[in-house]
Amino acid sequence: AIAIIIEVFKSIISFFSKIFLETYSLYNNRKPVNVSKIATANGEKTNISAMEDKTATVEEKIDNASDHGVAKINGQLWSARMENDSETAEPGEHVTVVRVEGTKLICKRKE
Repeated sequence: AIAIIIEVFKSIISFFSKIFLETYSLYNNRKPVNVSKIATANGEKTNISAMEDKTATVEEKIDNASDHGVAKINGQLWSARMENDSETAEPGEHVTVVRVEGTKLICKRKE
């Protein structure tokens, strides 16, 4: 139950953050900011984009058919889905994060 509350809270924060950034950008006649693509001056990835191509550990079975899965990356639990709907991942397995969609990690089997 707490995990669901946390996911809902993350979604709400993300939603209002995007609205704030878009409103701020429009008000100041600026191009909207894509927060997932922010990088440091030396080109190093930060924030969500820094998780791409990193290894996550499956905590609860990732199965797109049952719309369920949890993986841990950087000490944080995230909802997770497999990139390929026919694949699953069992607890304890390591997967590679392909991208982040909202509050979900999109993963593939570790090569």
